[in-house]
Amino acid sequence: MRTHYCGLVTASLTGQQVTVAGWVHRRRDHGGVIFVDLRDREGLLQVVCNPDAAEVFATAEKLRNEFVVQVTGTVRERPAGTSNANLATGQVEVVASAVEILNRADPLPFQLDEQVSEEVRLRYRYLDLRREVMGQRLRQRHAITRSMRGFLDSHGFVDVETPMLTKATPEGARDYLVPSRTHAGKFFALPQSPQIFKQLLMVAGLERYYQIVRCFRDEDLRADRQPEFTQLDIETSFLSQDQITALMESLVRQLFREVLGQELPEPFPRMSYHEAMRRFGAQVLHSGSGNWSVFGLGVGGWAEPKDILDFGNSGTGSRLVMGAMATTRLSLAPVSQVVHPRLEAPDTTKRFRLWCRLVLEISCTASIARTALFTMGKSKGQE
Repeated sequence: MRTHYCGLVTASLTGQQVTVAGWVHRRRDHGGVIFVDLRDREGLLQVVCNPDAAEVFATAEKLRNEFVVQVTGTVRERPAGTSNANLATGQVEVVASAVEILNRADPLPFQLDEQVSEEVRLRYRYLDLRREVMGQRLRQRHAITRSMRGFLDSHGFVDVETPMLTKATPEGARDYLVPSRTHAGKFFALPQSPQIFKQLLMVAGLERYYQIVRCFRDEDLRADRQPEFTQLDIETSFLSQDQITALMESLVRQLFREVLGQELPEPFPRMSYHEAMRRFGAQVLHSGSGNWSVFGLGVGGWAEPKDILDFGNSGTGSRLVMGAMATTRLSLAPVSQVVHPRLEAPDTTKRFRLWCRLVLEISCTASIARTALFTMGKSKGQE
């Protein structure tokens, strides 16, 4: 149905005939010439409909926002002074020789560039997901999982899928229950985490396991928790504290480098519980140099979603919410809207966002969990 994506039609195709398809983002009638901004997943492309082509012009007059159309035409450079440097396709336009309406759209409940309530966005989710920012978030989430899989695969981890319908296990929240049709009065529980299964894999000798898995917890909403969420689940055998710390640091460092193009320090700054209490009298830290900060980081396996790591200065830093749900887990959630009150609003163009409430949960054995990414555990003499 098409030869090129709208957002990939550039000056290199000047003089060639192309066929594109997408949604009408905007239609402008300039007194005899109709301009249509056509949108697909790759971006916008300007289509010119001249009155000389009567059939094309008549079809273009019927177009409205979010109509789905197919356009065939010739690529040409835009007239001098009309180029748009903000678009990848801003140097060219397509002179339409054929326009076909594939699907009409009813009047929209809101425009894609309009600010509406979350309730309206969720009601018309298919429209909300057409917005550029939502598409970027989905792609970034894909980039995160792709980077994580590549890193873990290269370090000998095995991706194992574990059951969704299982028995209830004592964890930090209530279970979601699924009644059994074949066993009256019996229920399955949706997993809060693959805790039992990954431990079984360790006993079986797999040694290095990971899974990007869906989890379900019947608990009140928090900054990095909702009833269902995705987590990166990891379990290892025969690794020392320093080895698991270095491994998880490398994973996060690669995520920032590949997804955001930012370099994080190597190794991450660390401070013991004893030093934090001696210097600050509380678990509220700041290095004073502007290089890193930790606010309210919990000790002993428990923390709140407000706990934030800030790498870099206020202009270029990237933040991670840290919330250890138990002594065997350390949760990391990229954030944009969720920040500590002491910090300014984040620069969403440079920092991890809350990609659809994506939670990266790094699970380790109990003896090393508190040292993953940032060492805050008490020494043996203080426990």
